[in-house]
Amino acid sequence: MNRKIIEELVRQDYDSIQNKIGNFLKDEIEKRRVGGLVFGLSGGIDSAVIASLCAKFVKEKSLALIMPNGKITPNSETEDAIKIVDKHSIEYKLIDIGFIHKEYSKYLEQNPLAFANLGARIRANMLYYYANARNSLVLGSSDKSEFLIGYFTKFGDGASDLLPIVSLYKTQIRELA
Repeated sequence: MNRKIIEELVRQDYDSIQNKIGNFLKDEIEKRRVGGLVFGLSGGIDSAVIASLCAKFVKEKSLALIMPNGKITPNSETEDAIKIVDKHSIEYKLIDIGFIHKEYSKYLEQNPLAFANLGARIRANMLYYYANARNSLVLGSSDKSEFLIGYFTKFGDGASDLLPIVSLYKTQIRELA
């Protein structure tokens, strides 16, 4: 990518961007007459930015779901996610999806790729369960770079009601963080 374009992307008013996203979240809650927002928190940069935005603008209306697969997910990722919710005092639930994932596999044909994508779809089910139970919206954490190349699981981590950071490239997410 042209260096000049990257420099222009990075040179943004991130306070203004943050405020626009925060106002968008507040407006959507009000406009859609919902109780709040539910989002998955992996410990990665995109979901950490979502957590930070929710904490700043709609903390009392936010629920983070941390959903590792205890057999696969590195402990460090789960620990990072817990540090984030603790730092921001965000309500959260920790749900190990490993048992559910294993239980599904008893009834399905063996296919490594499909099995890997199943984890993302289980997490989407959990997000929508809690969103439905709380009359809330599901926030997705896809950034523009991932969205444009299709780096997500359809009906998995690509499933959401709102994509608050989808207009920002990964480079800009790093700056915002």
